[in-house]
Amino acid sequence: MPGLPAKADPVWLKIVTGKETLELALLPAKLYLGRALREVRSNPATAREHAESLYGLYEKLQNSPAARKDLARFA
Repeated sequence: MPGLPAKADPVWLKIVTGKETLELALLPAKLYLGRALREVRSNPATAREHAESLYGLYEKLQNSPAARKDLARFA
């Protein structure tokens, strides 16, 4: 089972800035990411905050099947 990337892992920033596009299975993450991408586009300074929030969401839900599916793609 793939693990949760560290909070400081660049993958989180890549996702919220749109530099890495993934089709997410975890619905709360999918909804959050849509909003985060819009906000980061209009204000790039918020990228770190959104990356940390996305990490927190996966940290909390990492044992759900959808989260595990997504985490396998992050590697």
